[in-house]
Amino acid sequence: MVLPGIAAIFSFCFVNIWNELFIAVMLISTNTKMTVPVALNSFISKAGISWGILSAGIVIALLPTMRSSELGSDTSSRGSRKEVSKGRSVRA
Repeated sequence: MVLPGIAAIFSFCFVNIWNELFIAVMLISTNTKMTVPVALNSFISKAGISWGILSAGIVIALLPTMRSSELGSDTSSRGSRKEVSKGRSVRA
């Protein structure tokens, strides 16, 4: 019964932590320690934007977020199916 709620909280926290850019830009000074959002931000410069590399990086960076959302929705729907099979109503 608690598992769907935990999965939802996990997905919200994961997305917020994964997409944190401001703190990472301020704290990271070397290229070897860059996080994915900081590395993507480095493709934007005064000279222009490397659209091809940036687009490919964004797709790769979204894969973990999409996977965690997929796992969370599986857990959530499994909990809903369990409640329906017990004969209880599920509130939306």
